[in-house]
This record gives sequence, C-alpha cells and structure tokens, in this order.
Amino acid sequence: MSSKFLAFLLLIFLVALQLGCFDGVVSGQQQLLHYNIYHRDSDEVVGVLGASGLPMKGTAEYYSVMAARDQHRHRRHAFTFQGGDVTTRIDNLGSLQYARIHIGTPPVQFLVALDTGSDLFWLPCRCKDCATSYTIPPNTVMSLNSYEPGSSSTSEVVLCNSSYCFGDSHRSCPLHGPTPCTYEYPYMSPDTATKGFLVEDFMHLEAYDTNATTTQLDHIVAPVVFGCGEVVSGFLLDAAAINGFLGLGHAALDLTSLLSSRGLVPNSFSLCFARDGSGRVAFGDKGDADQMVTPLLEGSHKCVWYNIGIDKICVEKIVANIEFEAMFDSGSSITTLTEPTYTMITKIFNAFVKDPPIQVADVPFDFCYIRE
Repeated sequence: MSSKFLAFLLLIFLVALQLGCFDGVVSGQQQLLHYNIYHRDSDEVVGVLGASGLPMKGTAEYYSVMAARDQHRHRRHAFTFQGGDVTTRIDNLGSLQYARIHIGTPPVQFLVALDTGSDLFWLPCRCKDCATSYTIPPNTVMSLNSYEPGSSSTSEVVLCNSSYCFGDSHRSCPLHGPTPCTYEYPYMSPDTATKGFLVEDFMHLEAYDTNATTTQLDHIVAPVVFGCGEVVSGFLLDAAAINGFLGLGHAALDLTSLLSSRGLVPNSFSLCFARDGSGRVAFGDKGDADQMVTPLLEGSHKCVWYNIGIDKICVEKIVANIEFEAMFDSGSSITTLTEPTYTMITKIFNAFVKDPPIQVADVPFDFCYIRE
C-alpha cells in the first residue's frame, strides 16, 4: 500500500515521547545517564558535516528535501523532482539526530548517528573505506576519529565463547572457541552493511540525579559491547553514519539493555527534543507521573523498532475514528499516513483551511496554501 506525505502544514513534531518502558510511568527516579543530541541542521553537526544540500530551515524546499529523505529511507530507491536529482542532496543530509560520545581509555570522541530503527552500536575500526576526514565547502577539512582497540587500555575483544556472542555471530564462530566474535549487520538500503568483530570498552557518560536540587553532573564510566566496523558499505559511507552509529532499537546488545544489565539504570530510555531539534537521550528515564504517555504494542519486543497503536486523529474539533499501527522512527522527520487514513485526514484538514490553495511544482505535497 502506497503512503503519502502530509503537507508541511500538517507536520507533527514529537516533543518528548517515552520509549522502552513497558511497565508504565513511575516517579522517584534517582540516576540518569545521558548524552546531548543534535539535529542535522544544528551548528554542532553542520560544523562537522557541512550544510551542502541543506535548504534554509522552515522553507517549503526544506520540508521537500526532508520528505524526500524519509521516502528514500523507507522505500530505498532513487527518484527525482522537477528541480533536479534529489538523491545526492539526501546523501549529504545523512541522519537526523547525532550525539558526541566518548569511548575508551583515554577517551576518544565520535560523532555518531542515533536511530531507533537499528539496534547495533558500532564505530569505524581499521576500516579501509571509512572516511578519516570530511570536507566542508569550500575547502575546510575536518578530521574524524577511528576506534583503535590497541590504543585503548580498557579495550577487550569479545570472543566466541562469550555470552555476548550469539545468534548468527555465534553460529559462525569455529567451534565457538576463543576466537574473535565476528558480526555482519545488513541495513535496508541496497548494498549497505557493516561487518567486523565485537569489542568491549568503556563508554563515558554524564549522570545526574533527578531528585537533586542542583544540576551538578557526575562522570560515569560504563563497560559496553559494540561493533568494531572493519567494513562499511553503501549509504553508511555517506553522511548517514560517517563516524559511527548508535542504534536505539531493542535487542540483546542494544545500549539500553547493556547499561541495565550492569545495574546502572533501569531498562528504559527517553528522547527529548526542543523546537530547534536539539535535545537529550537519557538512559534509565522512566518518565514523570504527570506526563502523557502511550504504550508500546506488545508485539514490539519481537522486532527492533517500536510500534504504537492509533485509534483516532483529531483535526480541530473533528474526531476521525480510525485504528491502525504506526512505527515510531526517530530517523524520520515527517509523519506519513497510508490510505484510507491519508485521504480522510487531509479532506477534514482542507475543509478547515481558509487560505487559498497553491500548486507548487517542485514540492511533493498535495496540499499547499498561500498564507494571508
């Protein structure tokens, strides 16, 4: 079933959605571990990846490129607009959310992409094809770090006889003996994958007490398991995950589960965004007693991504009773609806809009208006 993108006037911004908590919302939190996160068009990320192909935020062209990027992410094929081939511009955009993390002893900084649609945490490691630098137009060269196990005094290779080596990785190990546990992780994009071996090392995080009266942050060092990506291909070689990837989906080796298994935090996390797209990912966050929540569907634990149930959509005072499942994807910027929901909602919305409609040739939206 084909899906359509709502007009940019119908964008839905998720300000703070609680993820990963199947046991409801509780109060009385103690310690949270967190990283600051940055949107693709933030100064922090543009300073590393540049702004090539990124239109001015808030314009119709900006939302057109965001919509095209989402469709490229979901459908995984090339396409063009009348304004020219948009695929190159999408490649330059990369992922939507990034975080600066520090790994190893001494700590080394990486600018990793964040995504709830993947569960693997990996860093470029002894990678021949991975970028060691990134050029910002016109000619500014930014260096990118690579993880070197031999340069960290706390790095340990995960072996085949480790409890962390399981699934396809475990089956591919010779006699499940004391040899490195290798992995290969394919993505939905054509010819896109990462493979290498698993390592364990220290991750450096900031911790704060939600019950404290001060905002003083403590430094926490936590052992985590991640992929040492020796081979990276396809979409990952572009700005999508040019310096590593931190998957927030749920599986045996996702970062939230690892931190929880160490007894550091509850097995939950939250993503909170400001209007400019910056925000925070907090591990161990189980929410506030008075916040609005929606439960994850019970079947979500069988897959990497998170699904929620929708039973109605309100446009002004009109309530459309329609039930369907939706996937929460932090890597997508615009909410998409399939038929017949799309036609139902846009028909109701269009009836409320008093501004005159306008046809714009170079944008992929069915409904655009001239604001008077």
